[in-house]
Amino acid sequence: MVEDIYNALHWTVKNIHKYGGDKSQITLMGHSAGAHLATLTTVKAALKMTVNDQKLKPIYLRNLISLNGRHKIDEGDELLAGIEQLKQLGNIPGLSFLGLYGEAREHLLVGKDGYDQSKILKSYGDKSILSLGAEKYTFVECDEDNVDPLGLSEPMIEQLKRTVRRVTIDHKIYHGGHSYILDGIQNKDAEIEQELLNMLSLNMNLLKSKTINYTNYSDLDVYYDSALIHSRRPVVVHVHGGGWCEGSKDKESYIGEFFQNNDYISVLVNYRLYPETESIDDMVEDIYNALHWTVKNIHKYGGDKSQITLMGHSAGAHLATLTTVKAALKMTVNDQKLKPIYLRNLISLNGRHKIDEGDELLAGIEQLKQLGNIPGLSFLGLYGEAREHLLVGKDGYDQSKILKSYGDKSILSLGAEKYTFVECDEDNVDPLGLSEPMIEQLKRTVRRVKIDHKIYHGGHSYILDGIQNKDAEIEQELLNMVESIY
Repeated sequence: MVEDIYNALHWTVKNIHKYGGDKSQITLMGHSAGAHLATLTTVKAALKMTVNDQKLKPIYLRNLISLNGRHKIDEGDELLAGIEQLKQLGNIPGLSFLGLYGEAREHLLVGKDGYDQSKILKSYGDKSILSLGAEKYTFVECDEDNVDPLGLSEPMIEQLKRTVRRVTIDHKIYHGGHSYILDGIQNKDAEIEQELLNMLSLNMNLLKSKTINYTNYSDLDVYYDSALIHSRRPVVVHVHGGGWCEGSKDKESYIGEFFQNNDYISVLVNYRLYPETESIDDMVEDIYNALHWTVKNIHKYGGDKSQITLMGHSAGAHLATLTTVKAALKMTVNDQKLKPIYLRNLISLNGRHKIDEGDELLAGIEQLKQLGNIPGLSFLGLYGEAREHLLVGKDGYDQSKILKSYGDKSILSLGAEKYTFVECDEDNVDPLGLSEPMIEQLKRTVRRVKIDHKIYHGGHSYILDGIQNKDAEIEQELLNMVESIY
């Protein structure tokens, strides 16, 4: 049964867009045994448990609504006594279905385990689970329910509060019987219809974004949920690319919305670009200040400053990494001695971690300028001009070169608990292999760091394009990268 519901949910995630649905706004609802199975499936998937030799993957839900569900399953003598009672009641004319209920429990539960979700959670430590599949769990019970009596939600509510760090819980008790909500919908009871709609309308109009001027030069956007500002959820800070001379947070707003819809606070950063500045350190200073703004203020938007992932694409990946390295090593930037920034994860999407120098740099600049003369490629001329003004005759912009001056295992930590490098085999902008120098230096110099290196079949914007186009597989890949550290 769990396998069937899991497969139905995955079909929904994969296909519901064909029918006008938004897979990031799914509510899972069940009644009675269906509520038990919906919750059990979500729990087992979130915990990546194995069902019928298949390791489940988390399913991301906005809300799980349990209508009169059984979240405490009898065991032992109590279970056997209940089964016998149902069988006896099944002999009464008109109640034969209760005999079937007893027979089902006998075959499904006796001598078996793994069917009680609250018992599964008991084996987990306090606040040891980041998220349990659904952003919100809503439990509905009724005071005259003789099938699944009032109180059977309590064990699950207790375990959710104890074990899960990111969850909102609502517990509603109505005056009525086992099918109070379903009967109300069937009978078109306006009050009950509105009650159910209120449960379903979780945060649909409460997702917000706010623009903040974090310095006199630059701004950032915070994507958050105004209904959850008192919770503490993980944060993803994203730095856009564009050859140090173009691009903006606004052009990649879909990244902010993606993480917002998947229960994160997201921060998208603008920073000074060429020709506004001719200094890489100005860009580093901006990103450093944006990160410090985030650490200081993100709690106001429901974010957890101890759970920050910094992500960048292309030139943004280079700058995100360079900023983290310079801060971790307490280097001086624009007469300011930086302080370490503690990140859970740094994700470099198609970043350049080896910067050309000397004749190689000059030749690359000349090539870009020449290509910029071709109709439709004028932006490449700007890229060449930016490199000429930002890099020629200057230093301190190559993070792997900075690390080369440090001894083996001489650095305890380099700002991020984990570095994730993403490259693509058809990337013609920052070709496959440009992460290797940084990976090599991290392994050599840093004592405490986790490193992941992912190579995909695709071009320079493989991940970003996948998020923008709502490619389910690529969306899951990116979520897995972010969540891999938790």
